[in-house]
Amino acid sequence: FGLFEENIHVPCLIHAPGRIQTPKMIDQLGSQIDLFPTVMDLLNLKGLNHTVGSSLLRKKRGKKIFFHNPYVHGYFGCRYDNYKLIYTRGTKEIALYDLASDPHEKNNIAGQYPELVKELLGDVHCYETFFKRLYRQRIYRPILLDEYETQHFKQA
Repeated sequence: FGLFEENIHVPCLIHAPGRIQTPKMIDQLGSQIDLFPTVMDLLNLKGLNHTVGSSLLRKKRGKKIFFHNPYVHGYFGCRYDNYKLIYTRGTKEIALYDLASDPHEKNNIAGQYPELVKELLGDVHCYETFFKRLYRQRIYRPILLDEYETQHFKQA
């Protein structure tokens, strides 16, 4: 249920013949919310983009990526450059990792960077508030299937 890299890092492949001339790897931070703006860029669609994300084809320094576990409430996180903050609401536990020097997230360095923790934690709380509002408005709500539904979908 944790928010460690093994659970949240998902590669994304985009096949766009005639739009991407040579294969490329984009190593900047990205999220699902960046897919729509990226497709708009690939298709050269101009106009208003009301999404929160930004195109992965345009380098954006200092970008923060937020995430949470929608099935086990109370786990929130943020990636910023090499740093990753994980906040557990129930226990108020805060963990900060430098993924460049600690890719397996073994050494919590939150005590060494109090200003960075304060900044990222403030951002995580804003993100948490945003998602609480979405849940209340039923715009987004994770669906938990009961045993009958699980069996039904397995058979389909």
